[in-house]
Amino acid sequence: MAGAQVILALKSSKGAPEVKTYNIISYGGIREERLSFDVWDLSAETNATSGEFTIYASVKLPEKIESFNHIWQVGAAVNNGKPVKHEFAAENKDAKATLELTTAQKTGKTATTTTPAGGNSTGNGTTSSSNTTATGGWRQ
Repeated sequence: MAGAQVILALKSSKGAPEVKTYNIISYGGIREERLSFDVWDLSAETNATSGEFTIYASVKLPEKIESFNHIWQVGAAVNNGKPVKHEFAAENKDAKATLELTTAQKTGKTATTTTPAGGNSTGNGTTSSSNTTATGGWRQ
């Protein structure tokens, strides 16, 4: 989603998951970039049976932030170490929710009902996919 800052897991050329950060400014080509907020301890693991990814990260959100929009996507390909653009079907466009931090409540759709094409989510910010890329990000 244009305007999103994302933490993305993709399958490396060796088959292991890699985690990278991207600042998506358009639907054109993307490049790996530092995000506007601190992110550390990035890692991902692959479920040996299903091939699904789980992404882990520690994130420092801006002070006094009360909520943020969480988005997720599933992509089908990696080309030269870069993720290929995901589908733009209705389920892809609706893969979002708002996490209310001050009330500890989530609003909007839950990840389990709107994850695109073969992925699933725990609903707590970790997304897994049997495809080659999975992303999670936030947008103010």
